[in-house]
Amino acid sequence: MIISPNKYPIFLLTPFFTVILLGMIFTPWQIDELDLLQTSNGFDTNQIKGWMTPNDVAKESGIALTKLYEISHIPYDIDPNTPLKEIKYVVPNFETDMVRVAIDNYIINDEPVFKCPYGIQQDSYPGLCGFYTDNDGDRDCDYALGEFD
Repeated sequence: MIISPNKYPIFLLTPFFTVILLGMIFTPWQIDELDLLQTSNGFDTNQIKGWMTPNDVAKESGIALTKLYEISHIPYDIDPNTPLKEIKYVVPNFETDMVRVAIDNYIINDEPVFKCPYGIQQDSYPGLCGFYTDNDGDRDCDYALGEFD
């Protein structure tokens, strides 16, 4: 069978675009629900950086400063103009990620809930991550036990 040179582009491009079209139709695209989380003003928790202060986070997220302190477990005596990365010098094991996770949980559940962001349960001292916190002295991470519910 002899193919006319004028039809070469059709034979070459048809399979190419067919594969692309079938890929778009049948590929199961997944979207991480945390990527969709935003407060009412469109604030994304990935925008929270260590140089930001609780005041900055509250202003940008639209969450009241007292509520931010409550859900993030920041002591009320911390100056709201203290950068998040410096709070760890006052609050042991505090990390900026804790604020991100706390706000995400607050947005999802519409209430302050802080559980282990890694899904760890029954985490004994010294803990598997930097979030290890033991406020009650039982040598188990309070986040892994869900004691901040």
